[in-house]
Amino acid sequence: MSTAVERPFTDDAAALERELVLTRDRVGLGRIAAIFMPLVLVGLTTVVHLIGFARSPMFFDDEGTYASQAWSVTHLHALAPYTYWYDHPPVGWLILDLFEPLARAAGVHGSLDQARAVMGGVYAITALLVYVVARRFGIRVQFAALAVLLFAFSPLSLHFQRMVLLDNLAAPFVLGAFALAVAPRRGYWRHPGPVLWMHAGAGVCLAVAVLCKETTAAFAPALGLLLWRSSHPATRRYALTVAGSLFVLICLYYPLYALLNGEFAPGRGHVSLLGALRWQLFDRPTSGWLVNRNSLAWQTVTSWTSLDHYLLLAGVAGMAVCAFSRRTQPLALALAVQMAILFKPGYLPQLFVVASLPFAALLAAAALDLIWRSSTTHAGWARRRMLPLRLSGPALTIAIVSASALVVVPSWANSTRHSTTDDENAGYRAAISYVLAHVPRTDRVLVDDVTWMGLIDGGYPRQRAVWMYKLDLDPAVQCRYPDGWRDFDYVVKSGVVTQGSRTLPETRAALAHGHAVASFGSGPTALSILRIDGGSGQRSATPMAGCAAIP
Repeated sequence: MSTAVERPFTDDAAALERELVLTRDRVGLGRIAAIFMPLVLVGLTTVVHLIGFARSPMFFDDEGTYASQAWSVTHLHALAPYTYWYDHPPVGWLILDLFEPLARAAGVHGSLDQARAVMGGVYAITALLVYVVARRFGIRVQFAALAVLLFAFSPLSLHFQRMVLLDNLAAPFVLGAFALAVAPRRGYWRHPGPVLWMHAGAGVCLAVAVLCKETTAAFAPALGLLLWRSSHPATRRYALTVAGSLFVLICLYYPLYALLNGEFAPGRGHVSLLGALRWQLFDRPTSGWLVNRNSLAWQTVTSWTSLDHYLLLAGVAGMAVCAFSRRTQPLALALAVQMAILFKPGYLPQLFVVASLPFAALLAAAALDLIWRSSTTHAGWARRRMLPLRLSGPALTIAIVSASALVVVPSWANSTRHSTTDDENAGYRAAISYVLAHVPRTDRVLVDDVTWMGLIDGGYPRQRAVWMYKLDLDPAVQCRYPDGWRDFDYVVKSGVVTQGSRTLPETRAALAHGHAVASFGSGPTALSILRIDGGSGQRSATPMAGCAAIP
């Protein structure tokens, strides 16, 4: 009894060859699409982020600080325009200073606007790395693209990613560490050597992220888990040792810098790294417990959810789903640690949410990918052949995405429209222009750090414009202006100055003795120029004998 031999496709050799050529062409087109699709996607979303980047959101006081510190690197060859205090490592604004000439070459004027333009480039790199990390974790192309869209158009992202923040500068390095840690998945069994280099790069990236913003050290447990699982058992201890050693050694550059400057430990007449750490960890006013609705921590989280709660909820839901998949557990751990920190006592920074946004988008996309695969991955061979069961996962995923889009898209579209059309910084620009045009250059002005940067860009003498925090907290500035608020002629009253005056006696006194000569804007964006009654601009602007020099 003879049996027929099943022939593949066709008996015609020419037709078989044509089929193979078509298959190769389809694979080639798929690879080309996988390369260019994320580039186009990131390019389009970057354009949205750059439309109106200098107008919205309203300048945040930390932006002025980091922009002025980047400015001082080039113009003063110092880490800050005043006494450098060890509140943050300097790598973030060193990177900012490195790339600001590109924004200047593109026709952007003003240090703050140039810094925000650089943030547009930082966003593009971050968004591209969101896609890369998603693909490294095996997430399908369509869901990797969805992660980029979630990250790009969340109102939280549109609000914070435009700002000149150290958290934004650290984000690409954190994502780069995760991408390098999981990159060898295809070939490390045969070629364990390159894994060592990639894991070393992961350790370097996380170290640079910590030297941009020290709070990113919270991602170390998740990265460690990922390094452990992605490394070959034969080289695991070497890979982890190399990554960990490079991470620690690079991070030690910061305390080494303080030690070489004689500013590691507290002492008389100088700032110190340990003193700054003690203030950050123990002496800083606490935000209270998140579970207390009257606490500052609750108000901070509420301010995030008032901008957008959809991405955060999607991230938490995705974290719960991804925790059950070995492949995505490191991503779930990364966000879980961030969420756990919210419930600890102590100070909760307003910007803490920034580092969580890429991981919230990744986890939401990863969870949808897992649901899509669920009907074929965990079913038996016979059940996979049943069409209804095979389609249950995709059908559920499409239903979740469609229902979410109906709720989320109108809200996010409205937020995107406001962020690209509203001008929340008109008051700042008008107030700075007024001071430059109407206040004599011999008069002294007390300002916040955003106004300080604008005045310096406009040519106002640096010795005559003083950041209000320094008048109360910097001994070098206090020595230079021994009569405090009485040594000043004007104060530019902004929301930052008003809020800071609660803990700054000299600033509070300047506001109490001032009368408005000009006002700009309304509501939260309002600024006023106050002439200080009893102020004097006749004193010398040169440092007094015995005063520490200001850069």
